Amino acid sequence: MSYVDQAFVAYRYPTIDSLQYPMDEGTRAEHQAFLRAVQECDTLIDDIVANPTTASVYTRPSSSQLVARLYTIAYGLAERHTKSNEQSIFTYLTRLMDAGYAEFAALCARLIKQQENESR
Repeated sequence: MSYVDQAFVAYRYPTIDSLQYPMDEGTRAEHQAFLRAVQECDTLIDDIVANPTTASVYTRPSSSQLVARLYTIAYGLAERHTKSNEQSIFTYLTRLMDAGYAEFAALCARLIKQQENESR
């Protein structure tokens, strides 16, 4: 299961066990770790919306944990997007791009656009 799939499942369905989603033991363990990352990032996402110019942008070397966090941030910001916090979110996305994570900023922007199209 890709990180994109995991992020989608994590935000739409908070506990994988309640779904009894079919996956092997290794994938289940990886997904459980991803769900923990999602929970840890909730506070960070609130901070990003409130303080987009000072909230943390991860700059340490690439790792699967870093990638999971960046996907989580992209999905979390898209989920919390409203017209009133849009400027804050896009300010942070600009900082993500400047830090070398343009693909995650683009993912978030695409998800926001998709949500806007669905709500019409």
